[in-house]
Amino acid sequence: MKTNSRQGFTLIELLVVISIIAILASLMFPLLTKAREKARQSTCINNQHNLATVTLMNAQENEEIFPACDTYWGSLGVPDKMMFCRSKGKDVAISYVYNSYLAGKSLGEVGDPTAILLTADGSHTADSPTGTVANVLYSQADIDGTRHAGRFIVSFVDGHVETRTVVPVVDPLLPIADSLSVYLAADMLPSMADGTPVNTWPDGAQGNDAVQTTASAQPTYQSGGSSYTISGKPVVLFDGADDCLVAQNKTLGVLNDLSFFIVFKMTTPVAGHGVFSMLSADGAVGDGSGQDCFAFTQGEPATNQVQFAKAGGATSAASTVDFGADFGIYEARMAGNVGAIQTAVNGGALTTAGYDLQNVLANTKGFALGARFTGVTPNAGSYGANAVAEILLYKRALSDYERVKIIKYLKTKYGIK
Repeated sequence: MKTNSRQGFTLIELLVVISIIAILASLMFPLLTKAREKARQSTCINNQHNLATVTLMNAQENEEIFPACDTYWGSLGVPDKMMFCRSKGKDVAISYVYNSYLAGKSLGEVGDPTAILLTADGSHTADSPTGTVANVLYSQADIDGTRHAGRFIVSFVDGHVETRTVVPVVDPLLPIADSLSVYLAADMLPSMADGTPVNTWPDGAQGNDAVQTTASAQPTYQSGGSSYTISGKPVVLFDGADDCLVAQNKTLGVLNDLSFFIVFKMTTPVAGHGVFSMLSADGAVGDGSGQDCFAFTQGEPATNQVQFAKAGGATSAASTVDFGADFGIYEARMAGNVGAIQTAVNGGALTTAGYDLQNVLANTKGFALGARFTGVTPNAGSYGANAVAEILLYKRALSDYERVKIIKYLKTKYGIK
C-alpha cells in the first residue's frame, strides 16, 4: 500500500516564514545602520585627528604660523580620503572646515589650545559672503551639527578630537557662549581692502546674517590702515547717508530677558539716528513703525549722547548715557525680576530706567543696523554715521559675574580703558 508524502510548503507556512524573516530584518536594519554610522564616525575622528597633526607639523615648519584660509587645504599634502566623510555624501571632495580665526596667527597668539577648534564637520561656499573661501569656518552656520547621528566631530589646536552636540562660537576667546543669540564681530569678516563694501555680516551665534543687497547702501570694511579702526581691529563703517544692514524674518529665540553689548563710535554725532533696532513679530523694525521694540540710537536726546529705548506704540521710554569721543562699550540688561532696563558704558555701574521690555521681546524676528525703520523701509534722514566693531546679544540677562567677564574680554580685545 502506498503512502503519499507531502512535498513543499503550504502557503500559510511560507507566509509565516516570510513574516519571521521580515521581523528579523526590521530588528537588524537599525542595528546595521548604527554600526555603519559608528564606523563612519570612527573614520571621521581619525581623519580630523590626522588633519590636526599635519596642520601643527606644517605650522612648526612655518615659524609656528597657521596657514591662510585660501592656502590651507592645498598645503596639507594629505590623501584625498583624509578630507572626505562618507556621511556627507560621495560627491563632496572636502567634508570639513578650517577655522578662519587661526589663519595667519602664531601658536602663541591663539590662547588655550585645548579649547580652540581647528577643524570641524561642515561646509562653506566660496564668496558667500563675498571674499570668503570654500571649506573654511566663518560662523556657526558653517558647522554641520548633526552629521553623525545628531552629533558632529571637531579637532582642536592641541590635536585632540571630540564628538559634540553643542556648536561653539567661532571666537574661542569669548568667555560666555551660552544663550548667545546674535554675535557680529568685524574681525571675523574675511580680510578685505579698506573701503570694500560689506554685503553680508555673518552672525556667529545662530547664522542670522545681516545683509544688504543694494550696492549703494552697503557699509564698508575698514581695517588696521584706517583711522576709524580700534586698536588695529577692523570695523564696519556706516556712512550716515544710506548704509544699513538687515537680518529680517530670522529666529532669535524668545527674548524674555536680554543682555546687549556693542563696541562702536559715532563718526558724526547727529541727533536721532539709528545704530541697532529689533524687528517685531511680522518682520518690521519697530522703533519708527508704531510698534514697540528695543532700539539703540545715537545723538539722543543730545548729540553727545546715545540712548537705549523702548519705542513705538503708545509709550516711549529711554535710558540715556553720555557718549565719549572714542570707541566705547555700551551695554543694556533687562531681567524680569528687575522690571526695568539697566545700562552702562565701559563697564561702569548699571543705571536703571523704570520700564521693561518683556512684552516687546517675546516675538522678535530679527534686527537692523545703521538706520531707524518704519516697517521694512529705512526712515529718510535717520541713518547713523558710526563705526561698529562688535555686537553681542544674549537671550537672557547675564549675572553680574558674567557681565564682568564680557566687559573684560571686550576691553582687552579693543584696548578700551
